[in-house]
Amino acid sequence: MRPKDPVALGNRAQAYLNCDKPIEAEADCNEALSVAPDTVKVLYRRAVARKLLGRYAEASIDVDRVLLLDSRNRLAANLRSELTQLNAQQREKELKALSAAAMKAAVYEPVISTSARVEERYDAEDLMLLRKQSGSGSSQQAQEEQWIDVPVNYVLGLE
Repeated sequence: MRPKDPVALGNRAQAYLNCDKPIEAEADCNEALSVAPDTVKVLYRRAVARKLLGRYAEASIDVDRVLLLDSRNRLAANLRSELTQLNAQQREKELKALSAAAMKAAVYEPVISTSARVEERYDAEDLMLLRKQSGSGSSQQAQEEQWIDVPVNYVLGLE
């Protein structure tokens, strides 16, 4: 294959897609599009690769470009409909995850007592509750501030 031959790279990208290798297909499409940016077949193939990789927003951009270049492309129109649904489903899942994290975080409001101040913050990445106590009594207690990792499942009573 000649270096940077967009037709050959596009054909190899299709072969990669046929072998369920979307990462390699996308790489070949990117290289082909760096030489010939308005190649409809290569844009479509990159959209398919990105869809298989779960990158629906990027795939939608490629499909929109295909449809701008060739408004009668039925494959691209069908893929566009499919990507619209997948984008909506992905956004819904992300919102549910954010909502769940926010609900968990809301449970952990700082607790203040007369003898000590307890600060808590929720670490969503590690699913840990970080608790910091600082005493209000002796000066030694005030100097001893430390964060303690508390597993969220323990706090929620799931363990």
